[in-house]
Amino acid sequence: MVNRVAASIVYAIYRDFRDRSPHPADSLLAAYAHYSTRRATRELSFDRVFYVVSWTDRLWVWAAREAVFHASACSHCHCRYLAPPVAVANHARDCPFCKLALRYRRDRRLHSRFPERDHPHLGAALASTLRLAGGGDDRAGGSYPSARGSAS
Repeated sequence: MVNRVAASIVYAIYRDFRDRSPHPADSLLAAYAHYSTRRATRELSFDRVFYVVSWTDRLWVWAAREAVFHASACSHCHCRYLAPPVAVANHARDCPFCKLALRYRRDRRLHSRFPERDHPHLGAALASTLRLAGGGDDRAGGSYPSARGSAS
C-alpha cells in the first residue's frame, strides 16, 4: 500500500509538471526532484518512477504497448491514484489513500512514513485575511472587499 501511495503521489506531481511543460523528460526530472526533497524516506527510486510514468503514459520504452496503470480519481476522497485499468470502476475498494486513512490510526508504522502536519483552519485564515485586507466582517451577508479599487 505504501508503494502505491508513493507512486500515485509522484505521478500526480509529474502530471502537474507535465501540464505546464511539453517535454515529458523535463517533467519527470522535475517531479522526481520535487518528490525526493519533500519525503524523509523515498519509497521509490528514480528507475521505479521512470517505469511508473512510462507504463502509465505509454512513453519511451513502453510507447507501443498497452498502459499498465490508469490515473483515476477516487469518488470518496477525490485523490488521484494509479490503478490497473480493470480496477478503475471500483474506487471504494482500490483507492490507496482511503486505505491509508483507514489504517493510519491503527498502524504506527505509517506515522513515520506519513507524518501528520498541522495546518491552520483555512476558514479562520481566510476571515483574518479579509479583515486585514480592508473591512470584511464575519457576519453572514457581510461586505467583502472587491477586486476592483473604488475611484473617488
